[in-house]
Amino acid sequence: MGPGGQQHAWLGDAKTALAAVLFVGFPWVTPVNMLIFLAGLEAIDIELIDAAKVDGARGWTMFWNIELR
Repeated sequence: MGPGGQQHAWLGDAKTALAAVLFVGFPWVTPVNMLIFLAGLEAIDIELIDAAKVDGARGWTMFWNIELR
């Protein structure tokens, strides 16, 4: 970074290439993934959640079997 002798080939060095790609890509990838996960969670039918509650599902069981799958 910077002019003169401070320049570094971030993508050309095996020790810094992965970190450089992750640093640049991370802020753009995370919001897109969050939108996809949020859309999936909002698409879960309320009647399915109510039926699970009637059947006795609570907390972690509901999350694992309905929301995560």
